[in-house]
Amino acid sequence: MFRSAEHAGVLSDLSALGLRSHVLLYADDVVVFAKATAVKLAAVWGVLGCFGAASGLKANPAKSTAVPIQCSDELLAEVVPALPCPLGALPCSYLGLPLSLRKPRKADLQAVLDKLAAKLPFWKARLMTREGRVVYVQALMTASVVYHLLALDVDPWFIKAVDKLRRGFLWAGKEDAKGGSCARTDGSKPWLGLDVQVCREARALFNASVQIEVGDGASILFWEDAWIRGLNAAAIAPDLIKLVKMAVRKRRSVRDGLLGNSWAADVARELTVDAVVQYLHLWAAVDRVPRNGQGGVEADSFRWKWRGDGQFSSRTAYRMLWQGTTGLSGA
Repeated sequence: MFRSAEHAGVLSDLSALGLRSHVLLYADDVVVFAKATAVKLAAVWGVLGCFGAASGLKANPAKSTAVPIQCSDELLAEVVPALPCPLGALPCSYLGLPLSLRKPRKADLQAVLDKLAAKLPFWKARLMTREGRVVYVQALMTASVVYHLLALDVDPWFIKAVDKLRRGFLWAGKEDAKGGSCARTDGSKPWLGLDVQVCREARALFNASVQIEVGDGASILFWEDAWIRGLNAAAIAPDLIKLVKMAVRKRRSVRDGLLGNSWAADVARELTVDAVVQYLHLWAAVDRVPRNGQGGVEADSFRWKWRGDGQFSSRTAYRMLWQGTTGLSGA
């Protein structure tokens, strides 16, 4: 009907303004674009009246709003008496999207971010399974962000803030997931050096699935990796490792730790009796670790246990992750 009114000359052609149609329709919400003149606005309400008479779906002026776009005060004074609905102004919100003539300010995007964060139930995240959190992140957070990005030109900080919320809810059940690092990655991969968050379950799977042979020790983490005859420091000295700062545990390599036994200085607090006993056990276990090459000059070796060639594959990793579970027929 609006197209017919345009062809009849009742409504103006808006193609020069980049609009292909006078109407944008979503469910029972309608946006109508028209020239800001009393005659054109009267024509718009006439078309809506005809549509309501034919379909029974009548426009409600009390629930409608006219929003002027770059209109002068003189023009508004002329057209406002012809409007049967309230007058609004930009910026405004439509279907949850902030609309404005300029790029959204940080305050505008922060309001959007707060609404997105409110959709994630952090209070019950720890009661949910990891799969349930994935569903929440994808169905609520990710879908809402994609919806907003279809209409908004956002700054990089907004994307980082959204990723921070999603990562925190998924891996830690909190708004901010601190700690954790990539278990291991090939030095030639483009994602090397990214702060990839790894949960305890994934690191435990890595330690149980990778056989480590110490060479020069440069690529093995002293406190985190299972390089001590298949065990890591936490398995041998669980109380002692609590006295080592997380930043040190994520950074200290075997090569640096064994140089002058400097790993002993990583213990930053006073030792308890149990920690002293574990300290001695760890010292003896580290001393018995064999190393490849004379003086440990060869590169470290990482072998994936679940394939004959020792190479990692996502298929075998997922198979071991779900080992022991019961599958549902037809699922």
